Amino acid sequence: KDDMADSVMLTKWPKVTDDYFDEELEKKWNKMIDIRLEVSKALEIARAEKTIGHSLNAQVDIYADEEIYDFLKNAEAYLQTVFIVSKVKLHNNLSDAPEKSFSGEAIHGIKVYVSQAPGEKCERCWVYSETVGQNSEHPTLCSRCIKNLP
Repeated sequence: KDDMADSVMLTKWPKVTDDYFDEELEKKWNKMIDIRLEVSKALEIARAEKTIGHSLNAQVDIYADEEIYDFLKNAEAYLQTVFIVSKVKLHNNLSDAPEKSFSGEAIHGIKVYVSQAPGEKCERCWVYSETVGQNSEHPTLCSRCIKNLP
């Protein structure tokens, strides 16, 4: 007990072993962060054009080449959270992207189209979802929030 600090604020950081480092995981997250930056740029343009008011108002359609599409497809369940939007749709053909799609300079092989997300705003998580109003016991909540209720 003599080596314990008087406060948690005075404690030292724990020693991290090399076992915790994963270069492949770091590369994947760096790539995801780069893609997120492109999506964020597209969201800012859409906000300036009054297409959306807030990122949670948005549906993001990502048109990508095969490599980026496969990468995003593997993380599809998390993209809505990573991009802080209500809906994400992936498309594996760049040439199908609408003319008004954002094409960034940082990452080649991706185009981002932002539109208003379908559905109603969930009172609990603020995500726009087509499932809001489908549950008579909780008409203002989306299905994801209903699953998390006690």
